[in-house]
Amino acid sequence: MKSIQNRSTDLFRIMPPLWYARLEALANAAEIAAPADAGRLIGRLNDLLGTAPQDAIACGPRPTDIDALIAVGGETSAVLALLPPRAAWMLSSRAEGDLFLATIVLPGMIEEITAQGASAALALVAATAMAVAGGNMMIDDDTGPSPRFA
Repeated sequence: MKSIQNRSTDLFRIMPPLWYARLEALANAAEIAAPADAGRLIGRLNDLLGTAPQDAIACGPRPTDIDALIAVGGETSAVLALLPPRAAWMLSSRAEGDLFLATIVLPGMIEEITAQGASAALALVAATAMAVAGGNMMIDDDTGPSPRFA
């Protein structure tokens, strides 16, 4: 099974539209997931960011302590560690604590991306995946670059 996973990550380096489609699927999954799924979805986000195409906004060095943060219950910190240093973010929640919103602006973006989740970490995963995908969330769209980026 390991060799299949390695081949699939190489495939996504070669075929960026599939990589962007996986980001979109991850964003959708994070918005409807239960808080117990946060660690697994953060791991998927980290894996996808680690196989980013060269032209993707997420291309860059990966932090090495993500699994350790997740293991000690630091899911929110783990997602924040995946963001580029100059990223701006904001979290909010309902008083009941059952719905969180994350807003992210990555370097080069001119509009923010907001997503929801059942935990702060899940909202951040969804917003990060959507922000990184940028104008490529719809892979069949040939209308040009997203107005979110300068």
